[in-house]
Amino acid sequence: MSTLLYPPYLQWEVVSECNHKCIHCYNYWRASNIDVVKHSDFNAITDKIIARKPVYVAITGGEPLLVFDEIKPCISRMIEAGIRISISSNGTLITEEIANFYERNNIDTVISFPSIDPEICDKVCNSEGVVHKLEGKLEILKRHKIPVTINIVLTKLNLPTLYDTLIAIKQWGFTARVGIAQRPINASEEYIKYELDRNDFRHIVKECIRAKRELMLDVDFSVCVPDCAFDSEEEYLEIDKGDCYAGTIAYSIGTDGSVKACQCDIKTYGNILRDDFEAIYEKMSEWRNGGMIPSECEHCNRVYTCRGGCRVEAFAYDGDRRTLPTFANLENIPVNYVKPIEIINLADDSEFEVSPHAKFLKDKECYRVSVGIVAVHLTNEFAQWLKNNPCFTFKELAKISHIQHEELKLILNMLIKNTIINIVR
Repeated sequence: MSTLLYPPYLQWEVVSECNHKCIHCYNYWRASNIDVVKHSDFNAITDKIIARKPVYVAITGGEPLLVFDEIKPCISRMIEAGIRISISSNGTLITEEIANFYERNNIDTVISFPSIDPEICDKVCNSEGVVHKLEGKLEILKRHKIPVTINIVLTKLNLPTLYDTLIAIKQWGFTARVGIAQRPINASEEYIKYELDRNDFRHIVKECIRAKRELMLDVDFSVCVPDCAFDSEEEYLEIDKGDCYAGTIAYSIGTDGSVKACQCDIKTYGNILRDDFEAIYEKMSEWRNGGMIPSECEHCNRVYTCRGGCRVEAFAYDGDRRTLPTFANLENIPVNYVKPIEIINLADDSEFEVSPHAKFLKDKECYRVSVGIVAVHLTNEFAQWLKNNPCFTFKELAKISHIQHEELKLILNMLIKNTIINIVR
């Protein structure tokens, strides 16, 4: 993938401070001299974000609600610019005012919640009364009909309560994501003793599948584990695991404006407030050119989608971003699992229309076409043709594209799946 001027996805860490000190959080292990962005910097960074035209910005921390009053006008400005917003939080600072703001602006939230067991939850969060506090805050969010995803980040501390926590999430009526604590780059011995091993991972997979089948709970992985971590195709097909878009179509902005491929990494590529963005993103090319792919993965069938799992975790263990992460299983390489793609049978006389909500943005060497938070990248010629032909037939497109019919039908299926085009007939 070439350098993008307008990557569609962005994480903005607005503050490093937090009212919890979770054992698994990479911020917990940072130096104690936490840098809090001043109000003027919020506005300056917001200007830069809007100029980069993302379709989706995830507001993170620390705990972003600690600075809600300061970031509220910035969020409003981004929404006015057509950017969809999500806020990641521990949820304990939610108020009626904040929930009202979420509701008015179609903001969804990801709530970090380690365990339904009060004692274990407090131990993980290094705080008191977390479960009781959060249950009241979740009621506020439910009343305002805010889309909520509960993210459970696991270590050996809270692993035994995973299924009970999933039961609670089902009873609350929310969706769930299960994450595996990834070793912070500067982790201490205190952290390392809580790390999960491969047997723990296998247990997590089984519990998630159990929750999907028995509880009918929408539960996915929020962590980028390698595909070979799954020991069977059945497991692989049942679990929607996190994919890594770091440095390709996504990036992160830190509290001081520093730009990273991933917010969990320590490597910066420039500063959004001082440096040219094209130059910053060009420096991230190592994430796009295969330079970080582990040598063991080079002949795997899944190399270009899996990318070897989390590169930051690999660096935390070995000081090398090209190594395999913890849960990789060399015995499963090359991975032959293939997720079935639902293909709509398109006839040669099929008619289509480009979604009236589709936004076309000219990038450096291609077009970004988006509907909502979904974005695809198309060649200049194809995107221009779609712009000029909002209603078209398969025959018309086939005539000018010179692409084999079966391949063209796959391309159209991709555009249909991503709601860029609709079938008229």
